Amino acid sequence: MKFCPSHWDRLKQAIKSRGLFDLVAGSGEEAAERVAGELKGAPTTISNFDPLMGAHNRIVHNTMEYLSKVGINPLTLFSHAPEHPELECPICYLNWLSVEHDRTCTNPNCPRPRGLSFDDWIDKAADGAARFAASLQEGGVQ
Repeated sequence: MKFCPSHWDRLKQAIKSRGLFDLVAGSGEEAAERVAGELKGAPTTISNFDPLMGAHNRIVHNTMEYLSKVGINPLTLFSHAPEHPELECPICYLNWLSVEHDRTCTNPNCPRPRGLSFDDWIDKAADGAARFAASLQEGGVQ
């Protein structure tokens, strides 16, 4: 799941602004190794925790849950649609869905709020990464 350049840059900046960028993997290969370790059950420590990938994965996870909740197959996130780049970035996709819902919904009692923006998920995910990193440091998990 790839973020658009704008949302990816904003996510990186959010991680930096929380003082976590020193924990980010130095390369894609290193990030992949850390993820592989997690998948193999390695315990997360402050030395192998990647706050950028953690925040990315949390946003993707929350997007899939939200899509399921509103009756959309979450696997649409993994489709490739060059004519619709908004379908490839989870935040762009959710923002697009919100605009489309507002444009097309004719149900006067629709429970879904209008004018939703999901851009704040970047800060929420970065805040979560900061809390998790702090818990690792407080627990002395090296």
